[in-house]
Amino acid sequence: MEYDQSIKQGYRPPLPTGFTKAIRTNPIWQFFRFLVINFKILRMVRKH
Repeated sequence: MEYDQSIKQGYRPPLPTGFTKAIRTNPIWQFFRFLVINFKILRMVRKH
């Protein structure tokens, strides 16, 4: 089964913006998110 050529040529995944790239590579932001996620996990574990 062949795919329609217009579908192949028209599909492109979205590219991250400059802001998104900066956030993803910022170690301070990553450390903050790490703390937030760990806090959420601790809250969940303490309830059980």
